Amino acid sequence: MLKGEDSVLSKARKILIFTEYSETAEYLGRKLKETFGECVLVYSSKSKSSVRKEIIENFDPNAKVQKDDIKILITTDVLAEGINLHRSNVIVNYDIPWNPTRVLQRVGRINRVGTSFKEIYIYNFFPVGVAEKELGLEAAAIAKLQAFHQALGEDAKYLTEEEEVNAHGLFKKMNRLKEDEEEDSLLKYVKLLREIKEKEPELFEKIK
Repeated sequence: MLKGEDSVLSKARKILIFTEYSETAEYLGRKLKETFGECVLVYSSKSKSSVRKEIIENFDPNAKVQKDDIKILITTDVLAEGINLHRSNVIVNYDIPWNPTRVLQRVGRINRVGTSFKEIYIYNFFPVGVAEKELGLEAAAIAKLQAFHQALGEDAKYLTEEEEVNAHGLFKKMNRLKEDEEEDSLLKYVKLLREIKEKEPELFEKIK
């Protein structure tokens, strides 16, 4: 995916790759460095504070010191909050977390006020057919994100082009979730927000 004149890398100044596991991040870092060299950086909870400083200088447009040494940043969800990375406009979700809030947080690192990009690109790796049939990860994640679209009025697609940014088809998708997921605390809060939106629109606007 990253090779060739028309590759993602050739169209983007910088690429951000998220994975849940530090071991996966380190593996990807080794493999990508074989092709792209020292412009690849890996960050996880094991990394030193100096590495975080390097990331800020390379990915935060508000940093006092601006550098351009790093083109590909591979990180765990330790960077999914509290840091600006919007000198990049491409995110690759190497794995999809069970909690879709993480997906929103990841994308939020580059989809920020002040970005110089007109478009944000999101690429996702999903389980192969057999694994998806057993785990239902993709279906569950999409259904939960669909609930966010309904409750909060989201107009961006995070996982697939099939996501619906309005209410149509929402409950059919939610019903596909396993029974033990229907009581998921995340969905409880989404349902509560939807009720507030319908019954107390002024309060909902404050929350939003």
